[in-house]
Amino acid sequence: MNWPLQLNDFNRARFIAWNAKKEEACPFYIEVNGGSFRSPEEYTEKSALTEKIDVYSLGNLLWSILKEERVWLSVQSKAVQENVRVGIFPTISSDELDNFTAMEKAVLHAMEMCFVMDVDKRSTSLEVEKYLRKKLKMFGVSEI
Repeated sequence: MNWPLQLNDFNRARFIAWNAKKEEACPFYIEVNGGSFRSPEEYTEKSALTEKIDVYSLGNLLWSILKEERVWLSVQSKAVQENVRVGIFPTISSDELDNFTAMEKAVLHAMEMCFVMDVDKRSTSLEVEKYLRKKLKMFGVSEI
């Protein structure tokens, strides 16, 4: 690749308030969550949302990079919402996985760090970044 790769527009853009007493980010709530690219908690009514929705969305982007197509391309939006809401995530066939390079397997692992149903167990963006930086260094790829 001879051009810089840039990932953006993960999901929602908003400043998240900080609770100084609890020393943690405050959740936020959104009533309507349509579309096919949301996290499981965004499809659950009155669910508290955190920055982890963007981590899930990063998983969608990584899947799209590996597959070279839009995630959930051939699935109707309502079916996508129900699948994701109950923990069914986009997959890659075992035939494709068998042919993945070590670098592609590293991206796959980063994707799996993002596609975790339990928000508390889902990786943070910093954890995904550290993992990918470690792998770039291991593969001798200079930072972009």
